[in-house]
Amino acid sequence: MRGDQPKPGEPERALLKIAPFDAYDFFGYLTPGLTLFLNVLIYEMALRVHAHQTTFGHAGRFTAAAWKFVHDLSDVHWSLVTAGFALLLLTSYVVGHVVASVSSLYLERALVVRGYGYPYENLLGLSRRRFQHDRVLGYTHKGAFFWLNCALLAGYLNVARGSDVWHTVLLTSGLCLGTTITVGSLLYGGLKSGLIYGAARRLWGTRRRTCLRRCVTAFGIVALPYELMALPLSRYLNTRSALTPALVHRYRTAFKRTFSLPASVASTNNFWFANFFVSQHGGSLALRLTRWFHLYSYARNLSAAFGLSFVYAIPRLLYWGQAPVFPLSAVAFWVPITYVGIAAVLLVRYYYLYAGYYSKFVFRAFVYLAQESGLLSDAELRKSLGPLAAALAPQTEFDHAETM
Repeated sequence: MRGDQPKPGEPERALLKIAPFDAYDFFGYLTPGLTLFLNVLIYEMALRVHAHQTTFGHAGRFTAAAWKFVHDLSDVHWSLVTAGFALLLLTSYVVGHVVASVSSLYLERALVVRGYGYPYENLLGLSRRRFQHDRVLGYTHKGAFFWLNCALLAGYLNVARGSDVWHTVLLTSGLCLGTTITVGSLLYGGLKSGLIYGAARRLWGTRRRTCLRRCVTAFGIVALPYELMALPLSRYLNTRSALTPALVHRYRTAFKRTFSLPASVASTNNFWFANFFVSQHGGSLALRLTRWFHLYSYARNLSAAFGLSFVYAIPRLLYWGQAPVFPLSAVAFWVPITYVGIAAVLLVRYYYLYAGYYSKFVFRAFVYLAQESGLLSDAELRKSLGPLAAALAPQTEFDHAETM
């Protein structure tokens, strides 16, 4: 390592001497919490404008009270305003933790990890989707994610527009959601426990594997609408491509020499051990790794904040004295739709940064540091590659043909 590089952890320790919070507390928690509050306020203001034009029970009183509270702040002493602002920041920070928990469980754990698998599995060619129960798990979570969001959107349109069409869409989406979760859970449990394999052996004999594979593929129709939207986008963003064979081989060699553990059996430790190594020895690379982590976490939490802002609109409209019917020209109708669009864009950005930049950077930085520290040598690599050496010779660990 060069002598002018910062020591591992030195910038973080220097920052903690100045303030007890770091950049992630601001971007990862405080900003999403403030965004949620601001979105709710904007929607209440839009409802106030609409309430002046119509009479829908409690809506006028509720929004008038909220608007009066904001307007009366101009007559309050500055010390009370400062205290209120500090309380708002503290509350936003706490709410930001709630938003981050929702985004971590719903977006990262349920959709990405359960639906796709960890990015390292695809990047290193260690995909666990070779088992039928894992395929069922992926179909179930991607299908449930699509049908749940479809039901929420149809529910909002049904309440806001009062159309029988959206009521039918809501019922259909709810039925598809319930079917996906129920059948997927039973199928996954049966495959995981071996009960279905035993029944298939008695029913189909030697053709059981082929028949089971076809049954699981048929179940995948529940996730077909999601795949029709996500697959073209993932191909365009190149988020499902693996690393080049040369880089993967160098990684496996360096990983085994460093940790005395084959990458093929290390499971999630492939990511964590490589991450720890880069964080400990990377210097400026470790800082860049932290930056990518902050960026994708920020996009994920903001996506959840806008999504929760949209969800807020549904019970808020149900609170009206009678069901409102917004015209298409009403601002109050389009505000929640805008929240959905922003949440979708940020969700795509989150996965793009997580799978396309952050995860790839971990393994590229690990291989680079291993090469710099002497864990990898070209002579040993050519010897271990054998006949593949000539085929992989034009490629490097940072193959120019490979895109982000």
